[in-house]
Amino acid sequence: MGRARRTSPNWRPLQGPLSEASRRQSAIIVGILFDWLVRVGALRINPFATVPRARVATGLGSQRRFLELEQIDAVFEAIERRAAFTESARLHKARDRWLVALLFLTGLRASEVIALTWADFECLVGRSGPFWTVRIRQAKGGDDQLVPCDNVMEELARFRRLVGLPPTPSSSDSMAVIPALGGGRQPSRHQGPKPTERQEKLDRRLGTRQAIYIIVRTAFDEAAHRLTSEGRTEDAARLRTASTHWLRHSHATHLLRAGVPVTDVQRALRHRDINTTRRYTHEALEDVAHALAGKISGGRES
Repeated sequence: MGRARRTSPNWRPLQGPLSEASRRQSAIIVGILFDWLVRVGALRINPFATVPRARVATGLGSQRRFLELEQIDAVFEAIERRAAFTESARLHKARDRWLVALLFLTGLRASEVIALTWADFECLVGRSGPFWTVRIRQAKGGDDQLVPCDNVMEELARFRRLVGLPPTPSSSDSMAVIPALGGGRQPSRHQGPKPTERQEKLDRRLGTRQAIYIIVRTAFDEAAHRLTSEGRTEDAARLRTASTHWLRHSHATHLLRAGVPVTDVQRALRHRDINTTRRYTHEALEDVAHALAGKISGGRES
């Protein structure tokens, strides 16, 4: 158990009921365990084999775990409102904004963000001119994958300038894409002159998805607190429910709302099944309802 997890106020183990997703996952794990006990002869039957599982909605617009743009803007505003009187506070503020922007504007998974290096950002030249991609190494399918990332390049350049780097990433950059900025010193990778404490902080990268979760949840909680004080209780409640992966869902949702073809969003999110992507088409049923309204009626007076 990591020290950050034990000491963070955002880590609340087993407080309140498990989510539906957690209950399904727990049932799967227990079922696998009992299957093994049956195979080795310790039990005759698996008592969990006949336990009915709740059906999960998978149709158009069934994915509801996303944030509206106003709620995401509130997260960025909460980060920008943080006091930053020391260099350490300024670095944390810049890092946290960059992390939220990277997750939302690319739709990357937290596990993919952890593994990034600056060399993974590549500028390619196509028929319509140059465009930026980020390479996901050994992605969910096992192979390297390229994800378009032009949308995040402005935030990338902003972050790099704030930490004293040129705006364009280079394969020779040693600084972490998402620096840990933690306390304790670790052995440096540098050879030659001893690096400064600031360099060491920027060179160490976050090592776990839990570390990313804590940063994002902290920003969500700060935004929710401010929204509550403004009377926007529904927005605040939404942010208190959200997790890191909601930013990936939000990325897909708002691309589709902007009119990006579902096949393009499928490729950006690297979904094998296009029906997975169609779960983000939240307006589809509403559009049908408006198209049908008033076009037919019954009980006409004679």
